[in-house]
Amino acid sequence: MSNYMTAAEIAKEIRAALKSELFECKFSVTCNSFSGGREISVSLMAAPFQPMVDGKTYAQINHYCVKDDPSLTAEARKVLGRANEIGNQRNWDRSDHQTDYSDVNFYFNLNVGKWDRPFVQSV
Repeated sequence: MSNYMTAAEIAKEIRAALKSELFECKFSVTCNSFSGGREISVSLMAAPFQPMVDGKTYAQINHYCVKDDPSLTAEARKVLGRANEIGNQRNWDRSDHQTDYSDVNFYFNLNVGKWDRPFVQSV
């Protein structure tokens, strides 16, 4: 039996974990496969707090330093930090940047809102 999971299976697992643990927030989890690999995107779509300090409703977040991002509110850093941990549980990064070698299970994107659907603060 193989341990291989498709991007759709991983995305489904991420969706369930986010929904059970961060139930006060609404997330969009999408996946995409292409010839160079696959990607999973997690977007915070609604929450009872404002995630961006400047009030923006869409932003791409650097998931490597989400817990120190000054553009995010303290609550958003906490929630997106946990979403980042959940989203990368089945990921690995054995890349060697010195030789330009990339080896990841999937590319991971973390966003507030989407370019065509903005974040909405829920009451």
